[in-house]
Amino acid sequence: MTKPDCDPATHRPIPPGRHLDSAFARAVGIFKALGDEPRLRLLELLLRGEACVSELAAASAEPVSTVSHRLRLLRNEGLVAGRRDGKHVYYSVADGHVAGLVLNALDHGAEDGAGRGDESPAAEPREAGRHDPLVTPPRPTPESN
Repeated sequence: MTKPDCDPATHRPIPPGRHLDSAFARAVGIFKALGDEPRLRLLELLLRGEACVSELAAASAEPVSTVSHRLRLLRNEGLVAGRRDGKHVYYSVADGHVAGLVLNALDHGAEDGAGRGDESPAAEPREAGRHDPLVTPPRPTPESN
C-alpha cells in the first residue's frame, strides 16, 4: 500500500451534506427511471407538449400498452403528470425540474458531437421551468374557454 502524497492533517474538513437520506433514495429512483432510453425519449416527446397515450404511441411507433406502462412508471416516480379531460388523460412533464433534468442530460450527451453537428458548440446548461419555451402549457379545457 502506498502512502498518500499529502498530509491528511492539512486537509480542510468537507462540510456535511444538506440532503436527507430519503432525498438520495428518491433521486436514485428518478435516475433509474431516466436511465432507460425509451422512457427518456418519451419524456423528450412530452417536452414538446402534453399528449395522450395514443398520440405518444403514434409518435414513438410503439404499442399503446408499452407506452402506457412506461408512463405509469414515470408517473410513479413523479416525472410525469396526468390531466383527465373526459375519457382522455393528457400527460406532461411534471415540472420544470424534470424538464431541466431531461434537457441537461440530452445536452450533455450531445457535447461530444454525437448528438449534434460537430461544428455546433456545446450548449450552456439550461434551467427549465414555467418560462421554458419547450415546456408547453396544458391544452385549454372547455371550462376555461
